[in-house]
Amino acid sequence: MANPPPKEDTWAFQKIGTKFPPNPVKVMGEQNMYVALWYKHGRPIHGRSWNNGGVVECSFPYKKAELRTPQQLEGNIQVLQYTGDHNSQGFWYEWIKYKDRLEKTDERQFLKCGDSFPIYWKDREEGPLLGYVDNRTEIALFSCDGTVYERKGPELNDMYIIVRNIKGGPPFCECDHCPKAPPPPPEPVPGSDSGTGETSESSSGAPPVQPLGPCRRHPIGHPCPVHPCKICSARLSRPLPPRASVPNTRLNFRWASQRGGQIRTRIGVRAEYRWNILPLQNEVGKEETCNQVAIYRVMIDEWMDIRVGDPWPTRKLVKALDKTLDNTIPGENPDQYVALWYQAGEPVMGRVWNEGGKVAANFCWNKNEYKGDVGSIQLLVHLSEFARGFDYSWIPFKQAVSFDKDREWIPVHVNNSKGDISSGVITFDGKQILGKVDVKNERSSAGFGGKENMLVGPACAENTVVLCRKARRGYKFD
Repeated sequence: MANPPPKEDTWAFQKIGTKFPPNPVKVMGEQNMYVALWYKHGRPIHGRSWNNGGVVECSFPYKKAELRTPQQLEGNIQVLQYTGDHNSQGFWYEWIKYKDRLEKTDERQFLKCGDSFPIYWKDREEGPLLGYVDNRTEIALFSCDGTVYERKGPELNDMYIIVRNIKGGPPFCECDHCPKAPPPPPEPVPGSDSGTGETSESSSGAPPVQPLGPCRRHPIGHPCPVHPCKICSARLSRPLPPRASVPNTRLNFRWASQRGGQIRTRIGVRAEYRWNILPLQNEVGKEETCNQVAIYRVMIDEWMDIRVGDPWPTRKLVKALDKTLDNTIPGENPDQYVALWYQAGEPVMGRVWNEGGKVAANFCWNKNEYKGDVGSIQLLVHLSEFARGFDYSWIPFKQAVSFDKDREWIPVHVNNSKGDISSGVITFDGKQILGKVDVKNERSSAGFGGKENMLVGPACAENTVVLCRKARRGYKFD
């Protein structure tokens, strides 16, 4: 299904120090960085904004100065929004390398205002930044901590810019019109070999599916580099290219598909693709068709932006213990979902619930409980089965913090220079409640009763269950 004609970009006028507008556009792979715009004497300049305490803060480079305050910016900025999907908007946002900006111009449109367009300095040693490029001079400016940084020309090639892709939808789109990958292969049955025809349930509770069988028309005896079936024998004339390694990007994947007698492998970040034509050969050099292919799925957690008081979202969210809590704190809603907030630049995990069709939230930080209108927050989305290459589960603290290099379950966490925090269900006097967990320092806490309630050391270890994730068979986290 073709997209409708693309609509114009949506920029929300925003006062600094107020909560974010609905559906702000995040920078690629960033948990708390958004695309922003400001005008100086009619000249557009792009910069970055972020959530602190539920409200907007920002940074813009202007000549040799970083501008951040309402006085410097004269009160208002604009924040990029995207509501709906490619079926309603006619496009979707994609991050590509600056050096690739002149490729596929029939499918991609620049996001720009005047001569300014945003650019993402992903590999900056001190931490990534979003700034802007002057299209006339190819000079980019970035600002942070009172300093403005200038980069130009070839220095920009491996930085990322945001474009409007008007062809189809993004990889792993969950709309009704985009094609879906087949069900993931199940966990192997203990004591059996893969590819034997056994059935099992995936760890997410999906219905039983048939695991991969042997490739057809291949002699037995050689491992197949295309999929994990051990009894397949396909050999490629040259190996598959290495999997794209792009840490902290929302869509980092490799995908192989069958095209007649060839295997095509597509590697990319979002829609930055390159095709490699890899004919299969048997021992006598004859090309063969491999009927089993590997589908690589999203390996990054999906967080959606929302505001307290907004209508309850329609997307599936990650729920405490995947159920209604049997015995929660008196007065608390037993249906609790994982949420994220920022205070003084520090990530804070908490909980949300449906209160009369609206989002209600609770967080704790620095011995205080924060509830009511805490502004802009993020919710952990439970991605569709076809889209993700991992599963969630709630794991006892002692197992979750294991330092075994071969451990399967890894805590879901958000970290920056000010903190590293996970989500967990904590038991206080026999009552369960969703809160936050500092795995490294063996602390867990939740807000209720007007304060932050904390467990430390052995009390934390004995009474905390941590949200973790495990890569499915054939997948791994970067």
